Amino acid sequence: MTRLIASGLVLLATGCSSELPPTAQAAAAAPAKLGMCVSCHGTEGISSLPAHPHLAGQNREYLISAMQQYQRGERQHAAMQAMMGPLSEQDIKQLADYYGRLPRTPGDTQAP
Repeated sequence: MTRLIASGLVLLATGCSSELPPTAQAAAAAPAKLGMCVSCHGTEGISSLPAHPHLAGQNREYLISAMQQYQRGERQHAAMQAMMGPLSEQDIKQLADYYGRLPRTPGDTQAP
């Protein structure tokens, strides 16, 4: 206990922050429906599959619009339409917020 208090005082005295890095912060605030996305787009928004786009750092409004278009059938992709179908507006906004907050690492590109 004393060691923990001393560590906290050292952080305060030196001006160091105990904040989590951006990826850890985003992971701590992961939306409930994230599991639907991770197999193709990854937990950190970086897809390991060439045909699936990276979502990390993508514009929030763009993500919301794209998900809504899949829901309405305006974008044709059977798997995405099936995934988006049951999502509420709140689910969509939470997913867009989550992926939009994740940092892109240098060299990342969108899959074609």
